[in-house]
Amino acid sequence: MFSQTTFSLLRNLDRNNDKAWFDAHRDEIRVHVQEPFEATLDAVEDRLAGSALPLKGGKQTLFRMNRDIRFSNDKRPYNAHVSGVLTASGAKDDPNGLV
Repeated sequence: MFSQTTFSLLRNLDRNNDKAWFDAHRDEIRVHVQEPFEATLDAVEDRLAGSALPLKGGKQTLFRMNRDIRFSNDKRPYNAHVSGVLTASGAKDDPNGLV
C-alpha cells in the first residue's frame, strides 16, 4: 500500500511546508499518501470484523493534513504525516471515545 513515493512526499512536505508546495503536489499526496492510509484503515477494519473489538475506519475517519495554527508557535500549515482513527461506530465523533 505504501511506497517509496509515499515517504519521499512526506519528507519533502516536511522540508517544504508551505501552501505553494502542497498545492503543487496535492494530487500526488492524495494518491500516494492519503489513499494508501485509507486502504490500511479499511484493511484493519476488515480484520477486526467479527472480533471482540470490531472497530471501523476508512475515508470517513482520516484527519486533514492541514494544521490549526491559530494558537501554536509552530506556524507550519501542514502535518508531515497522515493520521486517522478506528472507532466502534466508524465516525470521528464517536460518543464512546476514540481508540
